[in-house]
Amino acid sequence: MTVAYAQTNQTNGNTKNEGIFVINSVEIDTYMEFVVSEIEECKVQINLCSQKIEGLNSEINSLTNKT
Repeated sequence: MTVAYAQTNQTNGNTKNEGIFVINSVEIDTYMEFVVSEIEECKVQINLCSQKIEGLNSEINSLTNKT
């Protein structure tokens, strides 16, 4: 079995391919483990971004309260 997926980057409504990755002769369980690990990494990155946003919101609130 050959599995391929495309990674895209969407900016300002324009979607462009960042790369097409082809995996040859992969067991579906191995591929699904890979997919799950990619999703987990995305969740980690989203959580880091959320923490940064919360920090920025706190800074904005503290600056707003000073005026």
